[in-house]
Amino acid sequence: MGKGLSTMKSAIKLRQSAILIALLFLIADCSIVASSAIEAQPQEVVAEEEKTLFGEPILIEGLPPLMCGEALCDRPLRVDMRTDQLASEKEEWWLGYGPDLDWNGMDDRLQRILAGYDSISPTAIIGEDGRKTVAIVVD
Repeated sequence: MGKGLSTMKSAIKLRQSAILIALLFLIADCSIVASSAIEAQPQEVVAEEEKTLFGEPILIEGLPPLMCGEALCDRPLRVDMRTDQLASEKEEWWLGYGPDLDWNGMDDRLQRILAGYDSISPTAIIGEDGRKTVAIVVD
């Protein structure tokens, strides 16, 4: 009976060793795949990250510029972060969305209000201060 117990213990140790070796190979394979994926980043992705995110403001006649304190606000370039993903809309569709003649990402109607102009919004109401409120729909 002692010999059978010894054989069974050896079989269990052998099985545990086999499982341990299999796990080591699996972990090693995963780390190789992960490191090769990081190293194989396309140059386009790296170059895109290095792009400038802001440009000079665009000044439009009749539209007060967007101010950041005492200086003109930089214009966000709103680059396409979609990369190779499929989409139903054409690339950079947001650049023509809404009234934003100076392409700074701020609705021109709100930009006028911030500069002290009266609201031209047809749904504006008279506020407690006697001025029209701004009523802008943001989708």
